[in-house]
Amino acid sequence: MQPRVLALSSALSIVLQLPRVLFVAWQNPNSRAIYPIARMVQVTAAPRYEFSYVRGVLDAQREGFVPFRELPDLHEAYRFDDLPPLFTNRIMSASRADFADHLERLALADGTSDAPEPVLLLARSEGRKETDSLEITAAPEFELSGRSWIYHGFVRGVRHLAGAEEAIHSLHAGDLLRIERDGTNAWDARALLVLRRDQELLGFVPHILVEDFGWFLDRGSAVRAEVVRVNRPPAPAHQRVLVAFRVEHQPGFVPMSTRRFEPLAASATPLDLAAAAELRPA
Repeated sequence: MQPRVLALSSALSIVLQLPRVLFVAWQNPNSRAIYPIARMVQVTAAPRYEFSYVRGVLDAQREGFVPFRELPDLHEAYRFDDLPPLFTNRIMSASRADFADHLERLALADGTSDAPEPVLLLARSEGRKETDSLEITAAPEFELSGRSWIYHGFVRGVRHLAGAEEAIHSLHAGDLLRIERDGTNAWDARALLVLRRDQELLGFVPHILVEDFGWFLDRGSAVRAEVVRVNRPPAPAHQRVLVAFRVEHQPGFVPMSTRRFEPLAASATPLDLAAAAELRPA
């Protein structure tokens, strides 16, 4: 599936809207290890939504993950006319009194009465619930003028790090942060730290992004991180700091394309997320 929509970002740079792809990750509640287990692709023709498991689910199964009851076959590409309940149940209702606050926390409030489209709400909110161990991440956008991939995500682990809440109090939208490898992490050897410019620790990069960012760090390229929004209490701790991560494209890079992101279903829609990097601004 090729990129299909061009839009203007707030910075007036041309951003290419890639196919709408959401990756679902599962966290082992005991080891805290995180695995990509599935993807949901929004397509242009009916049926509009396609769900398929990805290879990471095989590792998750060995750690205790059980396929969803309504989606039992790991090798089937399920197609739906409407967004399936696994996803709709993770979208806050626009009728709730705190919906406007929810949009503010996600940096999606645009001053209109229209709610953002469901896939965008899921991508930005990460679809997290107290009743399970799932989270949702979107494929990145590609900025043509800057030749860069742009990811959004909330800083992880804030409530588990001593001093992180205090360090966050001084942050403001637009602040630049540091991304560094965490060489002492016994849980995840690939973990990436998020720090203030003065080296105060804030938390971690979302695990599902560490392979992409590691690809660039291995080649000596920096990961630029900019604060989009700071949500102070009583906002949930997992939505404390929203960050835009940016990496400059290099030949050979394809986002979210390592083996564990590959669909198991032979009939799953092929994606070509790297095709965006072949285009040039007019």
